[in-house]
Amino acid sequence: MNLNFAKPYRFRILLGILLVLFAVVPFFEKRLFTDLMATALLIFALSAISDSRRQLIAGSLVALFAIAAIWMVRWFPGKQLVVAENALDFLFLVFVIFAILANVFRSREITTESLAGAICAYLLIGLLWADVFSILETVQPGSFSSVAVASDAATTVQSVRLQVAQFSYFSFVTLSTLGYGDIIPLTRPARNLAALE
Repeated sequence: MNLNFAKPYRFRILLGILLVLFAVVPFFEKRLFTDLMATALLIFALSAISDSRRQLIAGSLVALFAIAAIWMVRWFPGKQLVVAENALDFLFLVFVIFAILANVFRSREITTESLAGAICAYLLIGLLWADVFSILETVQPGSFSSVAVASDAATTVQSVRLQVAQFSYFSFVTLSTLGYGDIIPLTRPARNLAALE
């Protein structure tokens, strides 16, 4: 797929997709739309950062595995696949965030595109931490209070998506230092990770 026509607006397009992800997807938590938007996010994030052939190849490999994991969890939900999906998403987001920030910091002037890139990086950092929290809760259930657990062998797609949505919320509450207190880290690793964020 050739998305080079969008290069001058790449971070603004990515920001638009992220905003749709946050504003629209919550109304479709239990539907196919969530997985489609997550896939679209990975594809457009890859397109936004692929300045060189090497970067495109490396990013494509991680994105391909992350997209495969999203759909595998849909068909075969289970603890190991949930952890794999979150871990692959985490790796891809680290790659994308570093690429976006490198581009933003290389920019010699502040433009709408560099501001959109910085906002994208901030939002992606929140999603990255949601993956970290989800992995911890899946591996050590009970690490957080008031979270729908998606860690048993009979995990459903809905419970996995609900857990991801809850940790996205918790991550941004933590990142923005609002701290509503409705989701609380209970274990030492959970508290340390929340403090680190």
